[in-house]
Amino acid sequence: MREIGLIQYMRPDGRKMTVMASVEDQVAGMAEGMILSCEVLTTGEVAIYARYPRDEEEDESLELSPNGPEVQEALQRLIERRYLMKHK
Repeated sequence: MREIGLIQYMRPDGRKMTVMASVEDQVAGMAEGMILSCEVLTTGEVAIYARYPRDEEEDESLELSPNGPEVQEALQRLIERRYLMKHK
C-alpha cells in the first residue's frame, strides 16, 4: 500500500486541504500525474474526482461513495477507470 494525496474541498467555503489516502501500489502508480480531489456532499456522500492536467474540467471522472471505508475502494476504482480511459 502507498499513500497518495487528494485535494479536499471543505464546506462551507470550498477551502482546499490536502488529504492522504492509502491505495494498492499498482493503483498508486496509475495515479501518477492525475489531479485527484474530493468533497463531502450535503447528502453525506463523498464525491471523488480524477483528471489529467491537460483535460478539460468537463472531462473529469467522478465516483460517488458512502462516507466510510467504501471511499478507499471507490477511489481505487476511479483511478483504474480514468487510467484506462487515457491509455486505451
